[in-house]
Amino acid sequence: MATSEKNLRICSKGHKYYKSSYCPTCPTCPTCGQERKPDNEFLSQLSGPARGALEHNGITTLQQLSKFSEKEILKIHGIGPASLPTLRAVLKEKGLSFEKGFLSQLSAPARRALESNEITTLQQLSKFSEKEILQFHGIGSSSLPKLKAVLKEEELSFEN
Repeated sequence: MATSEKNLRICSKGHKYYKSSYCPTCPTCPTCGQERKPDNEFLSQLSGPARGALEHNGITTLQQLSKFSEKEILKIHGIGPASLPTLRAVLKEKGLSFEKGFLSQLSAPARRALESNEITTLQQLSKFSEKEILQFHGIGSSSLPKLKAVLKEEELSFEN
């Protein structure tokens, strides 16, 4: 197994630390990371890499977290399976859970495109034509077959 060479770094506040990668989402200065750690939010219960990964992806509230499926969260660099029990527990504590609906089956850009156009149910989706849906920023031709399939499962289809 190859080992990564760790390089001495100095952060903008003058703290010295060692790091072997240049990954933008991984924590950099551990001292600064500890200083930024929230006191009582759900992020405070996570490891530094997991917290930084969620923050880097704009997920800073439980409401935002609940819009993602577990599978999507695990695809984020810095989040591992060990974080899921904590995330499930904090969501459950607030009466929330990871997304399980049709939106969770879509890519993040496609999901955001539908949500920004206030399309959160299959019934709402079925009121649009394929041509109209493809006009939404974030929906590409690769999203269309998935959308058609989930509509078909519920005996729905796009408008003509």
